[in-house]
Amino acid sequence: MKNKIASFLKNVIDSNGKDFPWKSPMKVLEMAHNSNLLNDQEAKILCYILLWGEQFWKELEMSVSESSTESPKNISKLIQDKCKLNATVSKKFGEVFSELFANENQKKWQTMDEAGFKEFCSMKWDMDWQGEYTWYVDNVHIDCDGCAEICFKVKNKTKFRDLVQPLLNENSFVSSEDIFEYVSKKISSLLDDGFEQYCSSDDYYPPVAEDFDGEYYIEDFVKKFGLDIVSITYEGCTGDYEPNF
Repeated sequence: MKNKIASFLKNVIDSNGKDFPWKSPMKVLEMAHNSNLLNDQEAKILCYILLWGEQFWKELEMSVSESSTESPKNISKLIQDKCKLNATVSKKFGEVFSELFANENQKKWQTMDEAGFKEFCSMKWDMDWQGEYTWYVDNVHIDCDGCAEICFKVKNKTKFRDLVQPLLNENSFVSSEDIFEYVSKKISSLLDDGFEQYCSSDDYYPPVAEDFDGEYYIEDFVKKFGLDIVSITYEGCTGDYEPNF
């Protein structure tokens, strides 16, 4: 892109979603300062325009026409009327948003919209989990360890969407890898809690880490959010009694 401000905004949107600029204008201001692409005045004016919110953002987008000569004029007038900026500044940012909302970029963003979600739903995913717990009784303790390899996939997209909707609301361009990290952390947390619950269930008889059934502790989660456990391989290890020093 020729315009450095438009190029900066495009990179912001590509990484964070199309709604990020108007949702987080102060973060955009911080990113602009850190990028060294915009001077202080340009960054502050951009932030000021973004602070007008979603409706004005949509108006800027709708003001882009197929005519490359008319779009900057339309947007410049809109900025001048709404934001009360002078003609020179309004013209400059009219060119920015005209280039930003060009048809080429719009097509790219349409392709990116929920592409990560669709990709995630079409694949199988492998994750590792490790858990540990120390069981105490009197003056001794036993260390318990467990590890699992889990392969899962999406079985019901509608149910799964309920799980990741917060991610999509924040950034509809979120990658499948980021979705995997989000989901695997949820599963790992349930297994962590389950392992602790299992190992601490009896105060007098030591746990047998080898018998931990991890699938039991994620069963409700998997059903609720439309996931399917393709395979799960688990190994546990129960240590010997050790003195508490």
